[in-house]
Amino acid sequence: MQQVETGPGESRLRRARILTAVLVALVMLGDLMTYERGHAVMENYCAMLVYALIGVGLYRGDYRGDRLYPLGLFFVAWFAFTRVLNGDHYLQFSYNRYRLVSLCATYGLALPFARMLRDAKERKALDMLALVLTFTFAALVGLALLSIPLNRLIRIPFFQTEFGMKESRLVILSQHPYFTAFICLAGFFMTLYLLSAHWKPLLLVPALLCMGVFTAGIVLTTSRTVLVVFAFTLLVAAVILLSRLKLSRRRRRIILLVGAVVLAAAVIVGFGPLTRWINDRIPGEDPNVSAERNFFTSLATLTGRRDLYESIPQVIQAYPQLLLKGFDELEIMPAVNKFTTYERFTHMHNSYLQTLMLTGLPGLLAAIWYTVRMLEAMARRFKSKALPVAEKLLALVPLSLFLSGLLEHYLFVDTYSILNFVFFLFLGYLFETDRRLKTA
Repeated sequence: MQQVETGPGESRLRRARILTAVLVALVMLGDLMTYERGHAVMENYCAMLVYALIGVGLYRGDYRGDRLYPLGLFFVAWFAFTRVLNGDHYLQFSYNRYRLVSLCATYGLALPFARMLRDAKERKALDMLALVLTFTFAALVGLALLSIPLNRLIRIPFFQTEFGMKESRLVILSQHPYFTAFICLAGFFMTLYLLSAHWKPLLLVPALLCMGVFTAGIVLTTSRTVLVVFAFTLLVAAVILLSRLKLSRRRRRIILLVGAVVLAAAVIVGFGPLTRWINDRIPGEDPNVSAERNFFTSLATLTGRRDLYESIPQVIQAYPQLLLKGFDELEIMPAVNKFTTYERFTHMHNSYLQTLMLTGLPGLLAAIWYTVRMLEAMARRFKSKALPVAEKLLALVPLSLFLSGLLEHYLFVDTYSILNFVFFLFLGYLFETDRRLKTA
């Protein structure tokens, strides 16, 4: 058991870790607005803070007690080593340096954040960081929604980034609609967690406002994947909340069954009319006629992804060295697209395959180990009758991002670093509470 130190030095270190986590998260978002400036801030300023705090953590033994924490540092070191093996001998490429800093911040600061700050039980630091992120996400999505009555994209001067409806789908920071949808997922369930952890009637209004913004964002991205994930995670939230009510088991099951049927019908039946309505009423810039589709359109091929997944054995046969060192980021898709027939893909559309292609089998095995531990921790958490509702709802943030990451590439070693950062931040609290449950 860790010894809890007190004193002015410990307090200053705690504040430094919290402020660095906030800074890094905001810079990750800012980087999506202006890559050159964002990369420069991350590589030249955030890097020094992150590396220094990792050094302090190593000296103090903050990474001991669970193999998951040193595994994260190994994962970062392996990523750097594979960049060297793939030709970036001095890590001179900016995209590799940026990703190295962001991975250090994710695995060296966000993942062990709960352990470093001894915050797993009270979660004061987590709630502070989650509140900043929730309001920031809500502001970004709200700005995009504001473009709808204005009937034009909102462009931010100097940064050259866009918010609003583009090709009949909602976008923020000029990113793909999937990114907007995943930000909304994380924001929605962070809001639900914060409301449960700090319940007061006065907080209901701002919480509902934020949840309304995030729900509108999810709907207007018309992402079938995210709508399914959203509905499923809402159902899990309903199970958690209903377990605290004094209802018979039979009545709870009826409520959940009705809720599941309603959510499934809303997503499956309502998806086609939803996309047509959006395309007709609020198409935005460059309306996309192909946006008019029903739930089952290209479902058998996972919108072309199946062709990509089926090409992996051929890619491995042609490039067996990828099992050890992966590819350089710019070499992955040209190599993979030689074996696909459906379309020219820009990424692997799966977090595990993206990790394999970048870091080989060692990186993939690390990602699988994190997944196994996460699922075990979630199972124990949801079964526990002693844990408060808020601690169970906390798990919905990484759960929703994990499910989304099965069809996109945002986790473990990703392009959109903020999603990976949030995922591992909440996952660290999940692991620390699980250690407490196992030793109780």
